[in-house]
Amino acid sequence: MRNATAGKSAPAALLRGIGKILLVFVLLGSWAGSAAGQNLLYAGDIVSTRAFMADLIALYEARGKPQIGLELTSSTSAIRRAASGGVEMGGTSRAARATDRQERRATVYPIVWDALVVIVHPTNGLNNISLPQLRDLYLGRITNWQQLGGNDHPIEVLIHQDPLEGIDYNLAELLMGDPGASLAHSRTLANTEELETAVESGPWALAVTTYSSARKRQVKLLAVEGRAASVPAIQNGDYLLYIPLYLAVREDSRKRREVREFVRFATTPEAKRVLRRNGVVPYADGLALTSKQLERADMLNGLRAGD
Repeated sequence: MRNATAGKSAPAALLRGIGKILLVFVLLGSWAGSAAGQNLLYAGDIVSTRAFMADLIALYEARGKPQIGLELTSSTSAIRRAASGGVEMGGTSRAARATDRQERRATVYPIVWDALVVIVHPTNGLNNISLPQLRDLYLGRITNWQQLGGNDHPIEVLIHQDPLEGIDYNLAELLMGDPGASLAHSRTLANTEELETAVESGPWALAVTTYSSARKRQVKLLAVEGRAASVPAIQNGDYLLYIPLYLAVREDSRKRREVREFVRFATTPEAKRVLRRNGVVPYADGLALTSKQLERADMLNGLRAGD
């Protein structure tokens, strides 16, 4: 289950304002308690927190386990804070980068499988996008909905301000073969919450988020290569854009025993039921995906070689 990596990134954009943070906590069904008095402290990106951590913390504490303070941040900040010992656990939708001295001391544990999904406004007539089309979109070769079979109007492509935020990092790696590759776009936004909200209200907008997050929003999820995202399709690899979500920790943390206890708790049958309800696949239930990644990599390499 362990996947130890480390890495390099620019400072990530934090959520704007305490009011915004409190609003997201409400959406997550969590609480914004002070770190004071907590046995462990977790800081995580919106994707990982919404997908598994908020509900796991609630379940963990309901079983009389140590309290865990919860903060929202970005993937980059979560990894770096865990690496520096600022928090005991960091929730991230990407692995740490081996070339980044600020992330080098973080060990990442994959907790669940999720997937990248392309989202558009509910009124958008498009239902499917191919991988070549998706790549051409982020290479700037496709800029109008008419090129995808839609109306003659520019596509408003939305991405994160921080190119190392987990969703865009994974998208660039899958489509371009380089997680640091630039993605063509119309506008950048601070975080995943803002991207999803913009697509809900923007009839010409398009963005990529995760399945576990998008299924809770008023957006349309496009099929990719004719395959719609779902928990079964992610688990068996039929939906191709699957990704792991992680907990980043310091192995030499003074609270390493408590952290390991929580990581073990995340693999229990009770915890797995909570994860599935949130639209993600417990990591151990999707181990076949690790072997399928080589097959997927060959296919994506072929796609890029066609340029």
